[in-house]
Amino acid sequence: MCGSVTNFQIMKKFYSLLQFSFLFVFLIGSTCLSASTSVIISANRTESGLPLMFNLRDTDCPDSRVQWFKEDSVAFVGIVDALNDTVKYEGEYASCAPDSGVVWAGINNFGFAICYNKVYNFEEDSLTAEYKSELLDHKKDSLRFAKQYSETQIKIKNLKKEKDFILADTLRVRYNNDLDSLKRELEYEAAAIDSLNILLAAWRDTIAANPDTLPSLEIKDMEGRIMYRALSTCATVADFLNMLDSLVHPLGIQANFALLDNAGGAIYVEANNWRYVVYDVNEEGQGYRVQTNFAFAGTMDEYKGYERYLTADAAMHDLNDHWTHQPIDINHQWMFNHLARSYRHEILGYAEGYCPPAGIVVDQDFIPSRTTSAAVVFEGPAMWTVLGYPACAVALPALVCDQDRLPEALKRTENDSTAALANMAMQIKMEHVFPDPVSNGKHYLHLSTILFGKKRHPSMMSCSLKAEKQINAQYYRIYNLWKAEKMSDQQFFAQYQNIAAGFPAIYARTYRKYLQKPQPSATAPQVAEQPVSPAAVAQSEMPVAEDAIVENVSERSDLSEPAPEQISDNSDDKHSEVPTASSAATALE
Repeated sequence: MCGSVTNFQIMKKFYSLLQFSFLFVFLIGSTCLSASTSVIISANRTESGLPLMFNLRDTDCPDSRVQWFKEDSVAFVGIVDALNDTVKYEGEYASCAPDSGVVWAGINNFGFAICYNKVYNFEEDSLTAEYKSELLDHKKDSLRFAKQYSETQIKIKNLKKEKDFILADTLRVRYNNDLDSLKRELEYEAAAIDSLNILLAAWRDTIAANPDTLPSLEIKDMEGRIMYRALSTCATVADFLNMLDSLVHPLGIQANFALLDNAGGAIYVEANNWRYVVYDVNEEGQGYRVQTNFAFAGTMDEYKGYERYLTADAAMHDLNDHWTHQPIDINHQWMFNHLARSYRHEILGYAEGYCPPAGIVVDQDFIPSRTTSAAVVFEGPAMWTVLGYPACAVALPALVCDQDRLPEALKRTENDSTAALANMAMQIKMEHVFPDPVSNGKHYLHLSTILFGKKRHPSMMSCSLKAEKQINAQYYRIYNLWKAEKMSDQQFFAQYQNIAAGFPAIYARTYRKYLQKPQPSATAPQVAEQPVSPAAVAQSEMPVAEDAIVENVSERSDLSEPAPEQISDNSDDKHSEVPTASSAATALE
């Protein structure tokens, strides 16, 4: 057995290399070109004592949805790509094919949350000649070893002991059926390897023709797999760093990872194939950190998303100034209103709520963009999720449970892989926000419709805020009871599913005029668009504490929710108040 150690180590190295190279070569469709903006606010800056993490995802994939996962005892929910099943995964959509083992943001039942920004200035693939030579030798030896056993049937079995292991008949013989030793030695770190034979068959001809030729092992765009791996194994931010250290390099990543944990950990990790740099947000003097599509540890001349960084950082700086004068109960609503739905532009000098006279602007370097498919805010146990373009969509709370308790509106529909809310938001976005598909028309944003509405349509911003006012009131009414231990887990999740069933109806009512197909009318009156005054904007900026949202709720025994048709569009229930921060906050229908 001692004589086989060298070959076994090579085989182990081979498997470790395969965990990413295999998934890239054959599953390149699992990733999309993306841009994004993220912000973490430290727990010591929030009145609730909870850190907040915001992420807005831009991607070539038109839609996203939320999915529930469970790996062993770890449950988690995450953002995944979605396409209508009638769309073929080819051409511009080739990179959006559904794929297991990939998540773009998520939270698990430990309270560990992760999201990321793709970066483009932190490649650093230059290695020492000695290291390159060593890596090349390992790869060549592994490939020769793979050729030798390419005809051997490799079985993947679940041994139900902490992790899965790869069992190869040939190696089992070499270990004289000592399965305990084999388990210890063959523990693999792969996200998911369904079959090694596919890769072996693809390489067989190349290896046979020239054993010294090294087939391409380009490894990249593995961020989604890293995050899936993290959500299925990590409980703390320290666990994530240990995971990065333990994986075989190169990692196939170039990203800013944003992470929170249940102990108050809040960090950014700028990572590439070979190294990473950690930024502890709890140690930031201003109490927050903003990241977009560049790494501060990378080369400055290749910064991407710097314009969005300036805008988001300015918004946070203004909030920080406000903090110095009075406490503010910052929550998910503020993050969506001031970031995901912000049309502030530091380069052009557009203030929040500004709209040029023409009402149409070029869609460039705003925080949201035409390619925005989702936005999330991690707050406590919830991943507040907007599916679709934020200005014409609403945020729903996605919670982790041992069973799938996600709102149906966030999950795939029966007909295709897209979510119901995302479909409605996509319709509104394409018909009213970016309605011009000809030539470069798709790059022009109808900003006046978002901020002020059009004809007999209310502003889109006010529609989102009105719907979220009702959604937040219903959610916080039961959440505060649960948090105060006046409601059991079972009762809470049952009520959560009950109220979530009515969320799509709330959205459809508030956006009904945008969802309805226009009826031709020659005499329909036209209503002039009315901008919102700066005074009204300032009035709407004042946040409301969470306990005010659910005033006296602990004294209520009736936890049943009204049927969707019983909820008024013009509800002025004092329990429904949430922080509003849009210039259109008071431009209600």
